[in-house]
Amino acid sequence: MPNNKWTADLKTILQVAKARLDVREKKKTEQVAKERYTVADYVRNNKVPRARI
Repeated sequence: MPNNKWTADLKTILQVAKARLDVREKKKTEQVAKERYTVADYVRNNKVPRARI
């Protein structure tokens, strides 16, 4: 049946597209996490000397 093949092709295309989006989203998330981590680190490092009294 040609219909089944078409459906299978469509599913494959959607899976590939989703995988690519997931990768892009993951990269963005990692970038944001890095930025947030450095900011949090900076704040934490500035507060450490005052905490040790």
